[in-house]
Amino acid sequence: MRAALLALWRPDHPAHALVGLLLWCLWFVLLYAGLSLGCAGLPEAGTWASPWNAINLGLGLMTLLFLALYALLVWRSWRALQGKPQAQFIVWLGLLVNLLSAAATLFVVLPIVYLPPCI
Repeated sequence: MRAALLALWRPDHPAHALVGLLLWCLWFVLLYAGLSLGCAGLPEAGTWASPWNAINLGLGLMTLLFLALYALLVWRSWRALQGKPQAQFIVWLGLLVNLLSAAATLFVVLPIVYLPPCI
């Protein structure tokens, strides 16, 4: 069992072609679930005019954690490509999927910076 989990962690495992997209899907669901629950659970949240509040800060911290995870995955893929005479397709694919997922995360989270959460 341990050997199978260690093999899954290697950057050249085919599962890394989907890991970035699955993490992005999880982040997206958590983002909008957190936003919905925060707006429903805090009655004063509808009157907030500033984007700097508890809901947006919590969602921003969660986003930073996911971006750090993407950075770790990209860094590991990049390290796996160094010193190799030929580029490995799965490693390149994982690197690009993780970069795309990080860019999509940044694009979707931009409204947190300048909009109040419950408008």
